Amino acid sequence: MTKTYKIALFSILLSIGLVLHLLEPVFVIPGTGFMLKIGISNIVIVYLLFSQGRKQALLLSFFKVLFSLLFSPTVNFSNFLISFGGAILSVLVMTLLYKNKIKRIEFISIMGGIFHNIGQWIVVVLMMRLNISVRIFLYYIPFLICIGALTGYFVGLLSNLVLSKFSNVREKSSYNSN
Repeated sequence: MTKTYKIALFSILLSIGLVLHLLEPVFVIPGTGFMLKIGISNIVIVYLLFSQGRKQALLLSFFKVLFSLLFSPTVNFSNFLISFGGAILSVLVMTLLYKNKIKRIEFISIMGGIFHNIGQWIVVVLMMRLNISVRIFLYYIPFLICIGALTGYFVGLLSNLVLSKFSNVREKSSYNSN
C-alpha cells in the first residue's frame, strides 16, 4: 500500500466515523436516564484495527474523539476527557487482544465496549472525587459492563459484516488503477 492510499483511506474512515458519531443520538438506548449510545461509529475503529493495524486504530480513535467534540454543541473539557478516557482505554484493550492473536471480532468488540464504559467511569470518578463518594459510583459498574457487552457485540457483528464486504477493497482499487 502506498502512503497516499493509507492517508486517503484513513481520511475516509475518519469522515465515516464522524458522520456515524453525529447520527448516534438517533440510536440512544431508551429508559436508562443517561445518554447511552450504541457506539456505531466504533465500527470504523474495529475495521481499521483488523485491516491496517493497531497504530492506525489508535490514531483514528484519537482524531475521532477530537473532531467529534468540535462538532458537538456541548463542547467542554470535561466531555473531552470523558470521551478520550473511554476511547483510548477501549482501543488499548482491543489492540492488546489483537496483538495476542485473538482474532474473534465480536469478542474484541465486546471487550472494547466494556472497557470504553469503564474508561469513562474512571475519568468521571477522578473528576468527581472531590464532590461525591466513590462508593456511589461502584453501583454503576455491573450496569456499565452489561451495556458495554451488549453494544460491543452489536458493533462487533456490524464490524464483521463490514470487514467481510470490504475485504477485497485493496485488490479492486489496484485492479482499477492498472
